Parts: sequence; C-alpha cells; structure tokens
Amino acid sequence: MKGISETFFEIFRKTVPVIPKRDLFITLIKLAFLKRIFPGKNNVNIRMGNLQICGPDYDLLSFLIKEKFVKE
Repeated sequence: MKGISETFFEIFRKTVPVIPKRDLFITLIKLAFLKRIFPGKNNVNIRMGNLQICGPDYDLLSFLIKEKFVKE
C-alpha cells in the first residue's frame, strides 16, 4: 500500500504545474491560519491556483506543498 506522500509525488512526478508565487504564498498562509483554527481536522481540501489539493490534515498538506513547490 502506498503512503500519502508517495501518492502525492507520483501524481506530480512527470509534470509539476507552474503555480504563481502569489498563489503559493496565499495557499501557505491559508493553511497556517486554518491549521490553528482547526488543529485536529481530518480530510482537508484547499485550492491552490487552478489545483484542488486534498490531504489527511493541514500539517501534512502544508509540508507536502512546501516540499514539492517551494524546494523544487
């Protein structure tokens, strides 16, 4: 069984969509804000530019977005 991060990276392995820095910044701020309001919320969705991204919680989703879109 694949882990969540493996599935996330598999989806974006071939082509990483170009996300404007402004949209990426706004999404990370939204995640930080929502993470503090709903600390234990599961199965979260957030829109980043033209993408709808789903994840198990705000912490992991924030980490995966930073790992894939900021560090690369």
